[in-house]
Amino acid sequence: SGTVSVDFGKVAIKLMYSILVPFLCGQALRRVDTIKDFAVKNKPKFSIFNHAVLVVIIFCSFCNIYLMNMSDYGVQWYHIMMQIVLNLAVHLLICALAWVTSRWANMPDRVAIFFVAVQKTIVMGLPLLNELFNDDPLRDIYALPLIMYHPVELIVGIFAGGRMLKLVEASSRLENGSEEGSPTARKGALHRLSSR
Repeated sequence: SGTVSVDFGKVAIKLMYSILVPFLCGQALRRVDTIKDFAVKNKPKFSIFNHAVLVVIIFCSFCNIYLMNMSDYGVQWYHIMMQIVLNLAVHLLICALAWVTSRWANMPDRVAIFFVAVQKTIVMGLPLLNELFNDDPLRDIYALPLIMYHPVELIVGIFAGGRMLKLVEASSRLENGSEEGSPTARKGALHRLSSR
């Protein structure tokens, strides 16, 4: 076992100018009408660029992992499988907590909470890891759970999406009064629907 020494002051300064300053500049630029209009007009292109950068980041991390002889560092293939299983378990747990604790919301908002509560961003997480473990040879291994979380999120979203869509559609029909019954009956039906 080993220990990791982190200079938190130095890391905080690096994170400030690599994450916080660009974020604040972006928020300030959104208030300029010409830049805002340009961003809205070219939103699909910016989205493609954003995904391309993400793919390059992930590709570079996997290349570094592939070049490492992980067994020299005590990392075996089953450790990676355990990471995937733990990612799935944590993801499902947070999904369940988000669903159970959002009963106060209407169904479309509840579904949005369900999906948003578990989202993690690689673009934010990888710079954090790079700054915290800058000189550590296992830095890319530490990033692996974050990288593997994204496919888990997509797979769970695919399986849950159809069910969530049906719940939203049923809720919309009930709220529009398209189903027979008094408002009290519709309210009771909504409660039964959301408790599933």
